[in-house]
Amino acid sequence: MEEIKGYVAAAVSLVAVCAGFLTARRQLRAARRATAVTIAKNHYRETLDLFLKHHDIVYLGVKASTYQTLTEHVSQFRRYRWLATITMFSLQELYNVFVSDPEGKDARWERTIVIISSVFRCHLLSEEHFPEYIRSGYDPAFLEFVFANLRKHEHPASSLQISEFTVR
Repeated sequence: MEEIKGYVAAAVSLVAVCAGFLTARRQLRAARRATAVTIAKNHYRETLDLFLKHHDIVYLGVKASTYQTLTEHVSQFRRYRWLATITMFSLQELYNVFVSDPEGKDARWERTIVIISSVFRCHLLSEEHFPEYIRSGYDPAFLEFVFANLRKHEHPASSLQISEFTVR
């Protein structure tokens, strides 16, 4: 009888240790997720600030005609590519946290990524200006998501005439 009590006590302590490990793992995962959410939202805020600072070139990649004009102005096109690169890495961070993760899938962030990436539609779909060696720096699942949406949707500003008058 004493031997059985010893086995039961050992089993109970083993179950308690396993439960402790599982709880700690869940808490660690929650802490990692909270950190990832904070980082992604900070990148998003920084991107919006950059959009405000570079408002004169942001919407030039929405239409093929204005994008062609933009590529002819070297200094503006460099700023535009730089802005597109920073934005895409920021959107990739949002994608990894809010779209690709089944626990945190959020349709609002998914739509945000689609709309913001469509600002750079002509640039991203251009093999000449967004070649394979640059694409290799991004997560393939993210690029697949972005390209699928870019081929389906245009940015709402593409129907406006405002973007044609911003090149100086």
